[in-house]
Amino acid sequence: LEAWVRTTRWKRREIAARLVVDSFEHSGAEHVVFQSFVEERATVEIHEPYRGGDVDGPDRGVAPERWDVGVAMPAIWADAHQSYAVPHTAVVRECHECDGRGTVTCDRCGGRGTVGCSHCAGSGSVTSTSTVTSTDAQGNTTTSTTTTSETCTWCVGSGRARCSGCGGDGRVTCSVCDGACRLKHFRRLDVGWRTVTTEKILEKTDLPDELVTDVTGS
Repeated sequence: LEAWVRTTRWKRREIAARLVVDSFEHSGAEHVVFQSFVEERATVEIHEPYRGGDVDGPDRGVAPERWDVGVAMPAIWADAHQSYAVPHTAVVRECHECDGRGTVTCDRCGGRGTVGCSHCAGSGSVTSTSTVTSTDAQGNTTTSTTTTSETCTWCVGSGRARCSGCGGDGRVTCSVCDGACRLKHFRRLDVGWRTVTTEKILEKTDLPDELVTDVTGS
């Protein structure tokens, strides 16, 4: 105890000699750590653009349940995540967003191909103001302001400019099928592994638990 006191910031020497110790009681403490390696599975219905290729559909058999799908196990105690297409769940359908056309109406111009000219605010002309200062024979100075209006060179007076979103076509590539016109729908299996840790301090005195967990050695 005296040696420990000398390591503190108080450094009160001989404090141990002034303490009255009535008895000693032996007590043990155990820091128990429980670890479990858990596998979790979930399925989700998804779709992706279809541009041809193999389609593993219901005609090839009955789709297995999520716990019946064989997966590759990762190294134990290593958190990991893997995804698999569930066998025999694929089906190809026309894209629901663009009705199989591959393009949709441009949101920026509403399909018109043009938008209001930002340079002239859609008016078709731009206004410029100039200030002229003149001096008469008596030396008096006057200032006047002149305003002129000119045809907007950006939209050539139409007030409309080509839409930058669609390049003037009025339609853009469908974001759902990416222009493929068809989608392959299937069930995806998401598998995750993680380590679950539970700790328990077994100690019968009033010693704070954090002091037990900080102890090193055995």
